[in-house]
Amino acid sequence: MLASRAGKVNNMGKGNRSRQDRALETVQNTQEATPKSTKIKTIIATSAIAFLIIGCILLSVIANTGIVLRSRSAAKTDNFNVSGTVMSYLIYSQAQSYAYYYQQMGLTNYTISDIIKNFGVSTAVLSQVKQMLVLCEYAKANGIELTDEDKESIDASLTSIKEAAANNFYSTSAYIKMMYGNGVNLNDIRKALEMSYLSNAAYEVIEEKLEGDITDELITKYVEENVASFYTVDYLTYTFTASLGAAGAEATEDEKKAYEEEKKAMQALAAKLEEAKTADEFNDLVIDYIVNTTMSELFDETFEEDYKEDLEKESLLPDASKLEADKAEILKKVAEDLKAIYVAETTDEESEEEEEEDEKPDNKKDAYEKALDKILEELIKTAEKDYDKVIEMEHAHYDPEAEDSKISELDKWLFNKETKAGATKLLKSEGDSKSTYTVSILMKESHLDESETRDVAHILVSFDDYKTGKTITDEEKAKAKAEAQKILDEFLAGEKTQEAFEKLGEEKTADSNVVYENVYEGQMVEAFEDWCFDEARKNGDTGIVETEYGFHIMFFIGEGDIMWRANAEDGVLSDLFTEWLDAEALKCNYSYKQSVVDSIR
Repeated sequence: MLASRAGKVNNMGKGNRSRQDRALETVQNTQEATPKSTKIKTIIATSAIAFLIIGCILLSVIANTGIVLRSRSAAKTDNFNVSGTVMSYLIYSQAQSYAYYYQQMGLTNYTISDIIKNFGVSTAVLSQVKQMLVLCEYAKANGIELTDEDKESIDASLTSIKEAAANNFYSTSAYIKMMYGNGVNLNDIRKALEMSYLSNAAYEVIEEKLEGDITDELITKYVEENVASFYTVDYLTYTFTASLGAAGAEATEDEKKAYEEEKKAMQALAAKLEEAKTADEFNDLVIDYIVNTTMSELFDETFEEDYKEDLEKESLLPDASKLEADKAEILKKVAEDLKAIYVAETTDEESEEEEEEDEKPDNKKDAYEKALDKILEELIKTAEKDYDKVIEMEHAHYDPEAEDSKISELDKWLFNKETKAGATKLLKSEGDSKSTYTVSILMKESHLDESETRDVAHILVSFDDYKTGKTITDEEKAKAKAEAQKILDEFLAGEKTQEAFEKLGEEKTADSNVVYENVYEGQMVEAFEDWCFDEARKNGDTGIVETEYGFHIMFFIGEGDIMWRANAEDGVLSDLFTEWLDAEALKCNYSYKQSVVDSIR
């Protein structure tokens, strides 16, 4: 690398000398006619310009090689140092993780440079670097070293970079520059990985020691000091609005009259909901309102505007009593659909949906029956949208220390000790052109989250292309599944212990973790969670689960902590580690240079 760059400098210098020679020839050709003082000035000026050109080229080359950045320390302790180029690798790596996350959210306009400048990446990485350096000092002082497996993993990571460069038709150095910034090379990446692996090994030791210091008293104190993060209430809430819409102040008398009538209807609904004693009763009232007012009116409008005239022409229009009976049947089906959604949401049961089949037109049905089918389909879609406004809230936090002005009226009511399950609350805002009503019913008073968690280990055999968004082929799936089965068979042929599974996982998994403790519902992808929370699951169970990421070889460890306690233990551990880290940072003289960090863009 250095020899190549030296060659470039020499070539550039040779070009400059050639231009100087031509300049001097010009000077010599005009020497006879030029006064002596002018000749001296011309030679000096020409030499100065050449010097500046060479100097600018040298500075540009030096900047591109990263010599200056590598020579500067971004952060250090007594025995370890993160150079500017190592810091560049770490910052760019973090920014790429952010970029992937934003891409998954559909935000593709951010460049890596944008992310580094605007999203606090450097600050986050600097915090991580502090931990890494202090932990490396601890490792050195306590004889903790990289294992052979660590060294093999680091070598494999560097090999992957070389392969990625070749696959994208770049030289390794050009690829690294593009991915991690000017001047970064394989040695910088190796140093970063070595410190990262070493610090992780040290953290495992520290974590085990600190976990032994966690007591019930510390957990209780942590919860009391972080009430807003632990205590929740469960309630149902429904918001409905009457509005003049675009007409506003220019509304006609008829529109204003209709608005006042809609207000009265909603005031009546609000009064009924306030009288509800249970969540089920509250929900039934909402469904009844949606179905027998909004959906009833929609049925009449749709039938009148889209179907009545054609049915009359074909002499298929039923009499008023049959139409009313059929309408009642359709509204009943809409109500049943909404109630099924409510049951599924409040009991964690999956709604029993009929499998969709490719329906062929039923030619035996007459136009009237087909019209009813289409109206039912439209009503269900619209009703479900309206019903989405019925929100079951499970996590409404209230900080009792907050100033009254910052606490919403609803939060004050929800967390008031006098508010009991079954109580209702109406919040309203009425105006000349728009009126909004929100009614809530408390389902469960302020409580800690008693949800169960699970401890599980897994080994991931990933689909190579899942991050690219490409469709995974059947061949790729078959290959990954066969590899997963091979790994599971290898485990089952051995000791079949958790320790053996973890050891195998450290060698084989494509994920960053093998063991996941205190997995809660909603944390992982559905298929992964379904396996973990199967009621029949017992310690030592194994299996293979397919998700969008690949095939997971599963090992069930057992039940984890109750949710609130798991969160509290994590919080206490974090506080203890922060105290330890700050004390150790002083001992090993941790320092950093913000100017070096800020220069990385």
